[in-house]
Amino acid sequence: MYLVTRPEQQAAVLINLLEQQQIKAKSLPLMAIKYYDFELENLVSKINTYDNLLLTSPTTIDCLIPLLGKLKPELDVIVAGKSSANYLLDKSGVKALYPECGSGVAELISANLIRQGTSYLIAGGLPHNQQLAVYLNINKINHDFIDLYQRTNSAILNLAQTEKIICDPQNIGIIITSSSLAEYLYDCAQISHCILQTLSKVYLITLHPNITKKLSQAGFSNIVETDNASNQAIINTIRKIENE
Repeated sequence: MYLVTRPEQQAAVLINLLEQQQIKAKSLPLMAIKYYDFELENLVSKINTYDNLLLTSPTTIDCLIPLLGKLKPELDVIVAGKSSANYLLDKSGVKALYPECGSGVAELISANLIRQGTSYLIAGGLPHNQQLAVYLNINKINHDFIDLYQRTNSAILNLAQTEKIICDPQNIGIIITSSSLAEYLYDCAQISHCILQTLSKVYLITLHPNITKKLSQAGFSNIVETDNASNQAIINTIRKIENE
């Protein structure tokens, strides 16, 4: 059994694909998302005062799909990686800029997609990505954040249920799809010996180097990083694990 840590709606897509490949999978809900109310026309007007719109997650894409067709044509839409670009294209038909190598803030910077001399509206949730916020401020890059939702660690609030899912002896691996979710998982492990033991035994499948780094710093070595963040890359990685 492989546990998928994406938000439930997004996890369902991957779980279905895995099951089509005869790979057993189920959802491991770690994050609760509280959406904020926003007035569509006011948000469109605000976005259109910037040169670039950075969408920080698939959840953000889902939030903003209704207004993407109303944005000025010269606005550059940027996402953190190829997987998000494909998700955006599939959902809305909008093409986004993204780093060709890897995904995440460091990769966006390396690809010169975050730079001085232009302006950015960063759409996402609370809390903000600190690496991104620090880089923008140090380099005096014209930017603003717009908060569409609030993330909380629901796994730690429902620890008994989280333990029941994670500590099932049938589990082979956990697919960890973001740095925030890696942090939430480790927070649970710090107060649950059962979860800590399980995380030390199963494969921790990560989608980019930032997740791998966080888990390595937390002391885990049983980490397998996919080639990229696509669903196919996840399937290929699990196939390699199954064939070992």
